[in-house]
Amino acid sequence: MLAACRPGAQSGADSASTAETGRCGASELRHLVGQPRDAFDPGAREGPVRILPPNAMRTMDHRPERLNLSVDENQRITRIWCG
Repeated sequence: MLAACRPGAQSGADSASTAETGRCGASELRHLVGQPRDAFDPGAREGPVRILPPNAMRTMDHRPERLNLSVDENQRITRIWCG
């Protein structure tokens, strides 16, 4: 709790943003949102990748190094994040 009062401590929004795009390299792939799922090659990446179709069940474990992609019914990428 005291870390939140420390100068330079991340706010909740800042830390959430880092979790969204941070360690897994999601920020480098933001340009793929709206593109066909085939525009992303999971074999070209190091580390775990999870592609989630619409209404897919997913585990609730948070893995900062894992890249997640959500796709819609038309197989277009709708979201890219770490976790």
